[in-house]
Amino acid sequence: MPSTVRYPVATPAILTGIALLAAAVASSAFASQYQFIVDPGKSTSAFSQSTAIPMSGSLIGDFDASENPGGTRTLPGLFGGSGNQPVPYSATIGLEGGAASFPQGNYSLQWATGAPTAILSGLQLDLLGSVSVGGGGGFDLTFTILYSTFRTFAPDSLFPGGVPIPVPLGSAEIETLLVAQTAPATLVVSPAKGGGWTVQGLVPVETTVIAVQGDQIYEIGPTPGALPLTGTIVATKTGLFMTASIETSGEFESELEQEFSQVPLALPTVLPTGGTANLLLSGTLNGVTGSTALTLELAAAGSATGPVGDLNGDGIVNGADLAILLGAWGQAGGPADLNGDGLVDGADLSILLSDWTPLR
Repeated sequence: MPSTVRYPVATPAILTGIALLAAAVASSAFASQYQFIVDPGKSTSAFSQSTAIPMSGSLIGDFDASENPGGTRTLPGLFGGSGNQPVPYSATIGLEGGAASFPQGNYSLQWATGAPTAILSGLQLDLLGSVSVGGGGGFDLTFTILYSTFRTFAPDSLFPGGVPIPVPLGSAEIETLLVAQTAPATLVVSPAKGGGWTVQGLVPVETTVIAVQGDQIYEIGPTPGALPLTGTIVATKTGLFMTASIETSGEFESELEQEFSQVPLALPTVLPTGGTANLLLSGTLNGVTGSTALTLELAAAGSATGPVGDLNGDGIVNGADLAILLGAWGQAGGPADLNGDGLVDGADLSILLSDWTPLR
């Protein structure tokens, strides 16, 4: 049985609107789709982040009667008790650092030359790039712990409670630093003095950071945010050239509840000093908070990939593309959502008809 494609009812009002828009095509500017490739040789990025991961649980010595009889034993309080007993604690893992690099990436721009607005979409940036400035980036890690008073044996020491104690944990190397656009952004375009055009807009994105220290992986994000973009566009023989500056900072908070068990921690002794208590930590990670700062200078060349209204990819906009759009009428997004507002409707029809390929 043949399939049925349902089109919106062609009421007289719709037909009249189509006729009027088609009549205006000859005098309208054609919107084109441009694909931009970021040039890492002309672009820079600087990223910094401060992150705190609170946690709580219990610590205990690594003593084991059969496997590690010479290990550390822990006992809560000043006096009494025997064996190897857990001690409650609260703590925070801190990550401080960032990266500077020559970023790589790409994005798309829908624009009719000289039009007052353009639509930027699909921005994907690798902020580590292929060549790093100053050897790349990383995080310095600290572990700040607060516990009740307890004693250890092997080594023998007293750990007075009630005072946070920072323990350096070395550094973690940043392996992934990505920025990905989450929705199309409308840019305001205006003529620039001396030629070309200026652009401004706010680009919604998510940032993902992954740092590695040995077998331990620290993944932060995707963290939502928005990049305030200002830049310029100039016409070239092969398409467009665009430069953009982005500078933003802000705070973030995300939910996290992850249990862990018997993580080794070498804690320097307090009274007396000079020894190391070998402890095992168990507990739960309780969320992530922090702040970020990002500065970008991007330069990208864009080449036209075809009219915006070319939905079937044959290089022209005609009845075949109109049929695709009408078949998607009322749908939430998709290729026929030409203006990226989340709905296929009359606004997208206007864009398609303004790109209509004249008969030759």
